[in-house]
Amino acid sequence: MLTEDQKEHQRQKALKKFEEAKRRMAEKRKATDVRDASAKRHQNRAMGAPPITRASYIEYDLANMKDTQGGYLDDEEEEDVEEWKRRQAQTFEAGPMSINPSENPQCAECKSFDIDPQFQSVFKLLVCRACKKKIPEKYSLLTKTEVKNDYLLTEPELRDRDLIPHLEKPNPHKKTYNNMMLYVRKQVEEFSIRKWGSLDELDAEYERRVEMKKQRKDKKYLDKLKEMRKKTRAENWTKTTARDVHIHDWSGDIGDDPDHVKRRCQTCGMETEELKM
Repeated sequence: MLTEDQKEHQRQKALKKFEEAKRRMAEKRKATDVRDASAKRHQNRAMGAPPITRASYIEYDLANMKDTQGGYLDDEEEEDVEEWKRRQAQTFEAGPMSINPSENPQCAECKSFDIDPQFQSVFKLLVCRACKKKIPEKYSLLTKTEVKNDYLLTEPELRDRDLIPHLEKPNPHKKTYNNMMLYVRKQVEEFSIRKWGSLDELDAEYERRVEMKKQRKDKKYLDKLKEMRKKTRAENWTKTTARDVHIHDWSGDIGDDPDHVKRRCQTCGMETEELKM
């Protein structure tokens, strides 16, 4: 009579043999398929049939497929410098010239008729291209960040075209960012003078804000330093207290009770009372 362990051992042994036979049959079938495919290939080649190409049995070429991000919006590719320059080149055509020279717009600096159409259309300024480059202290373009930091103007003021005209261009860093806003230095300074009174008062306000910023920074640093010193003193006190362990110096029996012993520490004055055994 076989035990349960012996029966289980025989079952495992039989299962192992069955799996081994199954594996051998699969390998034999695979080798047969390979031989049949090779023989068919040679037969087709001998009969002049065209060879089987990858396109005949592969529907998609993974090397040329584009990742569609699972149906979500695809990230926009980074544009090159040339593409950005092409988008920057906005067309501003000059108006028709009159036969009478006195009716044609002239440059405010040199009286030339070669007016920059962009400055005339966007900023309402009559200036030629040569003077625009020759006088950068008046006609250079400033970014919104430069205007906010140097002339202390607010965001609503810079977005109001009636106060300060501005030219919007695509952001040079990435086209998905907000548009870049450009201002003419002359118009920015004129508005700053109306707001602050003069450029000297603007400089005084700038210095005051710099000083306030420095004071806030110094105060924050001193508060942090004070907190660090407080923590250091607390840690030193804790270490000193843990290191200096008090050892009692007990006196003799100072009590009158014959059944109890009363002692007092001669250093800290602590008293204990014990029962005589």
